[in-house]
Amino acid sequence: MKITNIILCILFILFAAVQFNDVDPFGWIALYGFVAAVSGFAVVGKYNKMAIIAGGAICIVVSIYYVPGLQELFSEHEIGDLTLQMKADKTYIEESRESLGALIAFGALLFHYFKAKKVAA
Repeated sequence: MKITNIILCILFILFAAVQFNDVDPFGWIALYGFVAAVSGFAVVGKYNKMAIIAGGAICIVVSIYYVPGLQELFSEHEIGDLTLQMKADKTYIEESRESLGALIAFGALLFHYFKAKKVAA
């Protein structure tokens, strides 16, 4: 599991790093940085279940906030549109990406939560 935690830590550091050119970078840098930190602490066997739960809750709220864009993508466009360049008239692309990004972060935190439960048992 140590290798998985290292990979997650590096991956979320990279996710945070590419947010600098986004229109709303700071929230995403904080979110991905938080998941990177949780993964980094997991490398050395340190888990804080309450922090993981709080971070997971934030990820769910953020993902739900952007669900309208995801709904528009699935109902009116093709999934391949996610690879298109973001334009002012296609806000559903960015909203879909952000909803999915928050779900990916949630998935990583869910992984850490279950690992934390095993460590505590």
